[in-house]
Parts: sequence; structure tokens; C-alpha cells
Amino acid sequence: MMTLHPEILVRNGKKKFAVLPYEEFLAVKERLADAEDLLELRKAKPNGQKSWSWALSRTFDETPDRVLRPICDAVWQACGLYRSFNFEEDSQFKPQRW
Repeated sequence: MMTLHPEILVRNGKKKFAVLPYEEFLAVKERLADAEDLLELRKAKPNGQKSWSWALSRTFDETPDRVLRPICDAVWQACGLYRSFNFEEDSQFKPQRW
């Protein structure tokens, strides 16, 4: 949960404005953009679809596996491994059972 530190400005005895520190404003702006993106993805999902993969594949004109592999590889590389082992060489998703 985000903690905000607003300064409330009062005019004629009534609260009129809330002023945020600039860093908090940027964080709120980013979260709002993320929420709007999520709403757009939900709108793009056809009725009855149980996952977001349809919208993702339509957005990138690519299979979800091929879109997600570089992202997963980057996460694993940040942990010191050279790639995600949940994908085959052809980017086909194949979760590992440890």
C-alpha cells in the first residue's frame, strides 16, 4: 500500500486542494496508468475467456510464450542465472517441477 503525505489547502474554511510531494505524485501517476492499462486489457478480453493471454497475444501479434520469455529471462538473469528454465529453446512454455 502506498503511503501519501498530502498537504491540505483550505479556502474559506473548506478543504479545497491536496498537494503531494513530487515523488509521490509520480508514483500515483504511474499506478493510475497501470490501472488504465489493466482496464484496457480486460475490455479486450472476449466474453468467457479465462486468461489474459488472448489480449496479450492480440496486443503484440505474438504468442504469450514468446512475449513473456524475455521478461522471465531477465528476472532469472537478475538472480544470476543465464535464462529461465521454464521455456524450451523455441520459447514454448514448459514449467519445471522442482
